[in-house]
Amino acid sequence: MALEITLHELFVAIIVVLALVVCLIVIVLLYSIHKYRSIQNNKAWTEIIERKITDTIIEGYEDAEKDAVFASYLRSDSFRNLFLTALVSSNQSFSGHAQHEVYELFHGFHLEADAWKKINRKQPYLISGGILELTSMRVDNIIPMLLQLVNHPDKQVYQEAQYALVNFKGFDGLFFLDNLETPLSDWQQIRLLKSMKDLSEDYESKIEKWLQSNNPTVVIFVLRLITQFQLLSCSKYIISLLDNASISVRKQAIISLQSLEDDTTISLLIERFQHQSVEVQIQILKVFKLSKDADTITFLKDQLFVNVDARIKILSAEVLFILGHENYLKELILDENMNPSLNLIIKHVLQEKVW
Repeated sequence: MALEITLHELFVAIIVVLALVVCLIVIVLLYSIHKYRSIQNNKAWTEIIERKITDTIIEGYEDAEKDAVFASYLRSDSFRNLFLTALVSSNQSFSGHAQHEVYELFHGFHLEADAWKKINRKQPYLISGGILELTSMRVDNIIPMLLQLVNHPDKQVYQEAQYALVNFKGFDGLFFLDNLETPLSDWQQIRLLKSMKDLSEDYESKIEKWLQSNNPTVVIFVLRLITQFQLLSCSKYIISLLDNASISVRKQAIISLQSLEDDTTISLLIERFQHQSVEVQIQILKVFKLSKDADTITFLKDQLFVNVDARIKILSAEVLFILGHENYLKELILDENMNPSLNLIIKHVLQEKVW
């Protein structure tokens, strides 16, 4: 039996659809108006906050009770949060007297409580934001909480806790490396290294322990730490890492050895070269390229003929060129008995270097 739709039912359906469309348009308009007002408020509030911070830095902190107008804005949670964000940003940009005045604003308007509220929330982005704010404002009462948050399941939270610990405690704040199982990202490593100002007296024993970690990213970070502080006494621990199972660790070990270079570095790398993967061999050749050490010449010439990897041949030829052996390379391509593929590689290197 065919489905019959009366004119009345069709009319009702059209009215319902139109009503839904109108409702949708109204909702979108209301949301747009709310969003526009929010943007306008933020713009106006940002100007007020920036003026307050600037005036405070120039003229000195004015007691919060005497600034009733500004205090009235702080009744809005959104304004307080914007103000707190601006103070953290300003603190990272200033130092000395200006930074002290920023601290005065933070404590004078009782914003510490706002940051603590975020710490006690469940959302990771709020917790990490609270950690950043309290750390930036040097609220060291957060340290006991950081000891717990450094093991938080959320990456964003535990990374911020790691960074905060190093900010407060310096080298001693790296204790979490003892049992760290999660990866230490390159960005996090950069943040931690940037915040490091000095080392503790027992740094060498800790570094030796961390270099034996089963977490490759911990080992790589410590190698970078050694490089940053030029810890020559730790070079003896690096050599054993040339046999590490991780290619990334071996490559970083080579970079660190280059930074701490002594009379034995080049010969050591030549000796270990044939036992390494191609990726690590390339890193060694990059070290030779930077060192411009004449002791590598014989070795590099051998690699042109012995090594089967084209990338190694190209790099060897490039280093020889840099070391002033352009004529040697030219003589090779004139040799009629030269391997055609090697001939092409050398021609490529010469053309690239000449141009």
